[in-house]
Amino acid sequence: MDPSRDDSPEDISLEDVGGVNPEFAFCEVLRRAFRHGKRSQSQFNLWTFAEVETDLRAGWQLNGETTAWSEVRDSVRAGFEAVSNEIITS
Repeated sequence: MDPSRDDSPEDISLEDVGGVNPEFAFCEVLRRAFRHGKRSQSQFNLWTFAEVETDLRAGWQLNGETTAWSEVRDSVRAGFEAVSNEIITS
C-alpha cells in the first residue's frame, strides 16, 4: 500500500487537519493532505509554509491527487506546521 494514499482515520482527526470544514474535500482527502504537509517537514525544515507552498502544491499534484489545492491547502499547512513528534507515523 502506498503510504501517501493511507486513509486510516484513527491517527488523524479533522481537528488535526486544521479544523477545516470538509465542505468541498472528503475527510480522507483532507487527511492525505495533512500527511503530505507532515511528510514534507524534513525536506523543508528551515522554511516557512509561505516559502515552500509552491513546492508543496506541485508535490500534491505529482502524487496524482485530483482535489484542487484550494480545497486542501489549509490541511497541508496544518500538517506542515504540526509539531514533529505527534500524530503521524510512516
